[in-house]
Amino acid sequence: MSGGNGDGFPGSRWIPAHADRFTVGTSRTIEEIVLHITEGGTDRAEVTAKNAFGGPKYLQGGHWKAQAAHYVVGRDGTVVQCVRHKDLAHHAGPANGWTIGIEHNTRSGTDSKLTAAQYLKSAELVVWLCRRLGLSPTRNHISGHSEVDPGTSHSSCPGRVLKWPTYMAAIDHVLAVAQGRAPMRLWDDDSV
Repeated sequence: MSGGNGDGFPGSRWIPAHADRFTVGTSRTIEEIVLHITEGGTDRAEVTAKNAFGGPKYLQGGHWKAQAAHYVVGRDGTVVQCVRHKDLAHHAGPANGWTIGIEHNTRSGTDSKLTAAQYLKSAELVVWLCRRLGLSPTRNHISGHSEVDPGTSHSSCPGRVLKWPTYMAAIDHVLAVAQGRAPMRLWDDDSV
C-alpha cells in the first residue's frame, strides 16, 4: 500500500509502528531531520518496519525499549513510513518533539555501508520533507542521532556507516535533477 497514511513520501509504503512506539500528536513544528542506522538481519525496509517497530515495547536490561522512526530506507531504496509526521516517534530521546527520524538498513560485515540507492532515495526523502516543512536541506536541518541525542548509547549513529560528504552530495544531486540540471556524479555502490 502506497501513501496509506495521507501525509507520507510519494511512493512510500505504510507499515505502522505499534502504538507503544510513538506518541500521538495533533500538530507540531518540525525543525530537523535525524538520520539513523539500523543494524539487523535484513536489508529490506518492510521487514525492519514489521520486526523492529511493529511489536509492543519490551523490557531489556531493566529499560523499556520503545523505539521507532518515521521512515525506514532499505538497501534497495524502498521507503517505508511507520509513524505520521504529526506524531512523535521515539527515535532520538530529547529531540523527538521537533524531529523526524529516518532509519537506514545495514547489516554487519560487507553490508555495513549504505548503498547508492539508499543515499539517493534518502536524499530524495529529505529534500521532499524539507520542502514540505519549510526547511533548507543543509546540515543545519539534517543531523545524526548522536548529534541531537548526545546521551545515546548509539554514539556512532550514523557516522560509523553514513559518510556525510557523500550524503550531502546526494542532496545536491537530487536538487540538481529537480532543477533540470545534469548531475555531476554517477552513483553506484562502488563509488559510495
